[in-house]
Amino acid sequence: MRSLFLIIYLVFSLPLLALNPSITYQQRPEKFNMVYDEHSVETNDGAVLTAWYFPARIQSTQLVLISHDGEGNMADNLRQADVLIAAGYNVMMYDYRGFGTSSPFEI
Repeated sequence: MRSLFLIIYLVFSLPLLALNPSITYQQRPEKFNMVYDEHSVETNDGAVLTAWYFPARIQSTQLVLISHDGEGNMADNLRQADVLIAAGYNVMMYDYRGFGTSSPFEI
């Protein structure tokens, strides 16, 4: 009985653990008048990750790196970035392979 419960649990919970990438940005920093630089970061195996760097509104040496949770893409975290920028932090965010405009990757 215990094994049956475990099998049923795993079958129905595995989709919840899957990544859900989005290659389309629903919004971009320009929509919110955010100042940023877009960067391409090449990995050791030749893939290219897209990254956005947002400078703080005041002079600062503090940096926050935002890594998203595998749902959507980095554009979904623009509000969090804006709050950190206003608080005096420089912010960098990036997309994993297969997310946004980063190199494709089969998941």
